[in-house]
Amino acid sequence: MIRKFHLTFLVFFILSMDGYSGTTRLSGVVENANGYTIRLKAFTDAISLQDTIIAQATLDEQGIFDFQIEVEYPRTVVLKLGFQTNSFYIEPDKEYNLKVYYDPEKEQVSYLAKHRLLFDFVDLPKDDLNSLIEKFNMLLDEFLIKNFYKVYKYGQVHLLDSLRYDMFGVNREKSRYFGDLMEFRLADIQLAAKGNDDEMIFFEFLGNKPIRYNHHEYMVFFNTFFNEYIKTKTNVLRFGELRSLINEQENPDALSKALKKDLILMDDRIRELVILRDLYFFFYDFDFRTTKVIQHITYLSENSAYPEHRNIARNLIKRITSLQPRSPIPDFTFTDLEGNQKSKKDYLGKYLLLNFWELDCNDCFKNIDSLEYLQKAYADKLNVISVSGYKYVSDLKRIIGDKEFSMEFLLASPDNLVYDKLKIRSLPAAVLIDDKGKIVLYPAILPGRGFRNTFKSVFK
Repeated sequence: MIRKFHLTFLVFFILSMDGYSGTTRLSGVVENANGYTIRLKAFTDAISLQDTIIAQATLDEQGIFDFQIEVEYPRTVVLKLGFQTNSFYIEPDKEYNLKVYYDPEKEQVSYLAKHRLLFDFVDLPKDDLNSLIEKFNMLLDEFLIKNFYKVYKYGQVHLLDSLRYDMFGVNREKSRYFGDLMEFRLADIQLAAKGNDDEMIFFEFLGNKPIRYNHHEYMVFFNTFFNEYIKTKTNVLRFGELRSLINEQENPDALSKALKKDLILMDDRIRELVILRDLYFFFYDFDFRTTKVIQHITYLSENSAYPEHRNIARNLIKRITSLQPRSPIPDFTFTDLEGNQKSKKDYLGKYLLLNFWELDCNDCFKNIDSLEYLQKAYADKLNVISVSGYKYVSDLKRIIGDKEFSMEFLLASPDNLVYDKLKIRSLPAAVLIDDKGKIVLYPAILPGRGFRNTFKSVFK
């Protein structure tokens, strides 16, 4: 029997608590993906969202893959092929057989359109975590369609008890993870509906309870509840005081001591985790000095009493300091119009401007003439490369046509891993790299106001 899944939940996290270690096998077959690399990815923690590849294989004409990985707890994973991704749960000592439907035609647009990688589970047991979640998602959708206004407009959150009753047949001890997943999904709805005040919701679901660092739905709820909490919700700090504690106070503990007056943040562990998650957002906020934010996170990475927090802090530092000026550009491999492989080492000795674009990006083509000007103006100092995610060289040649360019056009496919390494979220995107392979500007300024003056300054 084959059961089709189109899971829509977001993936934030790897592990759950109260688990045990076991070898899990994930195997299957992929259609239409010869030469592509299939990857299984997961996140290291729910705060930094640093992801890691836990298994990968290059597919041949048969498209067969077979992963065996150590799994300690139920964990959400992402299956990725090119730009196409999908997510599901795996558990210890289980076997999962997949039939994956990769669509090469969608690869041309999927970076912008976020095309989902479709797959079937083959012979998945009814009591599997994915089956239980699918059943719950269907009931939840039906409930919200029927009761949307009652819950969200009139705050009748007691109606959620009907969902709990419908899922009562699930043996909670047999699937504790699912039971908790259901509770925190419903808690998230209750929070959005404001059926109770924030303080009451906090003590019902979070207060005086262990932090479930390794439970996906718990951490989704935690992050939603504490979204911008320190900056906009706490009643013990004015914004000016907060800014002073971050930018001017030399004692890193001062912020924690000030926030301890907040009833919701009295617990040391919860308070510190909230500080960590908000420090990440402060790093990208112009009101806070980035060097000071990094100092606060570094302090916690070395001095926190909680090993989970030290690990999260280290991951945060990796995330916010990578791709910063003077950091090395990640390794990359591209394909030129003749089918040759190009890597970072081929471009050392000159500055390099990598411009990422796609056919479906209307703004991308506005840059072509200005980038060509840049290549000609600084030919002795700079290589300009336009990179796209097309699968075939013939597609790129057709788009370029008979027009001659001094700059180079390359393909990121069939791998497209560079988009993940550079954390590219929109197009066009560009990065300027110096002659030693270190980042100068990211994102680099693309054609527009100040474009030419910027490069005049770089090459003066």
